[in-house]
Amino acid sequence: MIAQLRVGSLERPQPHLDAARAARQAERKMNEWVELLARRIQSARATHVVDFQELDGLDHGGVLAPALIDAVALAQREAM
Repeated sequence: MIAQLRVGSLERPQPHLDAARAARQAERKMNEWVELLARRIQSARATHVVDFQELDGLDHGGVLAPALIDAVALAQREAM
C-alpha cells in the first residue's frame, strides 16, 4: 500500500508575513505533524510506503491541485 501525504512549504511560519498568520502557523505546526504522521505510518507497517512531499512555494489551498494530480497518477499505476 502506498500513502501520499502533501503539505505546502508556505505552511511553515514565515517571519516576513503578517505576525498573526505566522503565529497561527507556528501554533498549528502543520508541516511537522504531517511529517510525523508519515514517519509513524511507515514505521508501524513495513508493507506501507509513504510518499511524503513538502511542495515548495505552496500554501494549504495551493497543494490541492498538485496533490490531486499525484493521487490520480498513483491510482493509474496501481490499476495497471
